Amino acid sequence: ASASAQEKLHFIYNSLAAKKRRIAFASSRSPDNLPGVADFLVSRFQWGIAIPLRPIDDRATAGIIKKLGEDLNLDVPDIAIAFLLNRIPRDFQSLHDAIDRINRQSYQQKRKVTLALVKEALGLASALD
Repeated sequence: ASASAQEKLHFIYNSLAAKKRRIAFASSRSPDNLPGVADFLVSRFQWGIAIPLRPIDDRATAGIIKKLGEDLNLDVPDIAIAFLLNRIPRDFQSLHDAIDRINRQSYQQKRKVTLALVKEALGLASALD
């Protein structure tokens, strides 16, 4: 990032810290391993807690899918969740988009969620189990 952008971020960080506010940053690298980042920002990043983020497991991903469905009053059966775990990307946006498409398909066709409906909604009707 440019020196001016880093200075602005430094100012924002200090302003929030002075007000006892919190800020979160995410990176694929630890604070002390950020190329091109000024030392004054690295030191600020190191004031907080650095936690490595790892991909979530199947059980947690299934829980997210279930919760996204519940938020829409949509009952997603376990067989459909197992199918989704093996067929769609696991980032939150992809999970959210898939549940949204399934919900729309279910609503439009006035059908309960089944494995067949999930496949139709996601354009995977020819996918083998």
